[in-house]
Amino acid sequence: MPTANFIAWAAIKNTKKVLALIMSPMKVATVTALDLYLSDHGGVWDGAHYWVPNVISVPTVKRTADSLTYGKSLIDGGTIEIVFDRTKTMDPASSVTWNALLTPGAYAFLGHPISIKVGGPGLAWADWAAVVDGYMGQPSVTDDSVSFKVYTKAERIVSTQIPPLAYGDSGDFLAWQASTAYALGYLLRPTVPSGNYFYECTTAGTSGGGEPAWGTSATVNDNGIVWTRRELPSSTIGKAKPLVYGAVSNFSPILIDSASHLYQFHDDQYGPVNSVVNVYKDGLLITTGFTTNATYGWIKFTSDPQGTITVDLQGRKVGGSYISLPGDIVSDILQTFGGVSAGDLVSADFTAYNTDVPYAVGLGLDAKNAMSSVLDSLLMGLLSIWGNNRNGDWTIRHITPAAGAPDLELTEVELLSWELLPAGEDSDAKTLCWKATINADRNYTVISTPAATVSEDRKTWLKDPFRSRSDEDAAVKVLYPLADEEGPHDTCLNSLTDAATVAGWWLTMYGTQRYLMIVESKLQGMDVELGDSVQVTRDDFGLDAGIIGTVVKIEETYGYQARMKLGVMV
Repeated sequence: MPTANFIAWAAIKNTKKVLALIMSPMKVATVTALDLYLSDHGGVWDGAHYWVPNVISVPTVKRTADSLTYGKSLIDGGTIEIVFDRTKTMDPASSVTWNALLTPGAYAFLGHPISIKVGGPGLAWADWAAVVDGYMGQPSVTDDSVSFKVYTKAERIVSTQIPPLAYGDSGDFLAWQASTAYALGYLLRPTVPSGNYFYECTTAGTSGGGEPAWGTSATVNDNGIVWTRRELPSSTIGKAKPLVYGAVSNFSPILIDSASHLYQFHDDQYGPVNSVVNVYKDGLLITTGFTTNATYGWIKFTSDPQGTITVDLQGRKVGGSYISLPGDIVSDILQTFGGVSAGDLVSADFTAYNTDVPYAVGLGLDAKNAMSSVLDSLLMGLLSIWGNNRNGDWTIRHITPAAGAPDLELTEVELLSWELLPAGEDSDAKTLCWKATINADRNYTVISTPAATVSEDRKTWLKDPFRSRSDEDAAVKVLYPLADEEGPHDTCLNSLTDAATVAGWWLTMYGTQRYLMIVESKLQGMDVELGDSVQVTRDDFGLDAGIIGTVVKIEETYGYQARMKLGVMV
């Protein structure tokens, strides 16, 4: 967030705003980075480098709470355009000309760092505010200019596929290691895989100093360990190795060995799960004829079960603890599969979110999807957003109507422009609703013809993927006859009681007439994030006492006329 010194400086009338960027393309021949210090106004802004004034097109940075209520909110970093003389060096400290820099294949730009800050005369470099910390796109070059898109840190990971592994992939099972203790039930592959074969530890112990000869025997002795050979069915090859978070009901494990009737419900490389709660055949609870292993995520039957096998699970444990809150699951997915460090999470936001949304969820993943889709599916319907801020750090917020003291106050003096749009006429705004419905209590395996002895209530549940709860207020239709029904929204909520609560959130948010207030100001707006509150005070339209709303859009335009445009739901 901007410092107090920056906010005070930004509010000064007619202060010159300077956009400064450090870009670091890499020389291909030597694999070394070249730091360039460029700006739209020349000067020694950081006290150490002369910033060459050749930035001619400054970025417009945008963030929107997707549909104003839920899902990803990823920064659009905009585009930078730089003008240059091809024969001159890029800055006084460099011997590299622009001509050499932009020779095809000489320097790599795509994915290399760019840091953009805003400040100006009279502001210490330490107080300059971050616009975007991210990465460069491929340059587009003309005779005298170069432009490239600015990507945020999120771009590298939101398309990451999870679950990350599929059966038959290299690394689908971890490779054998020497002098390693292996517990009963561990699954591995030889260091040189052989077809679709893998091995189960059926006698525990410590492996030898050298890898055993795996051969074609049904069992292999390894310094006292007995490895029993298993084989992936051809129908399993290519299926995603499943992952399970929270409490998941009626989840279908995947058959990984026909001879031993071995099924897997959770990738043991991301295990263990907390527990296997129940096992079913054709929807009917069974209690004998199988063994389960929560550590390595499998279930094995003594004979072919000859039916649809499903399980109720308490999923992945993190640091020895079972996690089921959506904020904890989002945090773990970002770190485990996105490579995000704990220091790149806004911990206060995640802590606050778990307080705001303290409801248990279940997330079963048995097909590869982009991380952004997985996180959206977890948070959609919960009036929540996830994404990254201008520093590239990761946040999560529960969007609510503004209340209490505002995070930012704008008066007639600070306002550069003001506009009020009815919610529903703006493309990103929701309409009024008199009823909201939330789907919860997910059934992960729909069974249209369950076993005859299954209870009638369970039969009904097995035939549908969700149950629902609603909240409604008929009085809203009297005031606003065009109000509609919101949802149903699919969620990962386990409890129908929690679903009813969340439906009430929707009704609170949209069961009354709301507007999207578009306001422009100087850079004071850099002090707020999506989900924060802003109070606007004017001398007309009944705003003399001030009106407070929730920030759902942010658009930042830089350069000499740097300004903020905020979309505020009121």
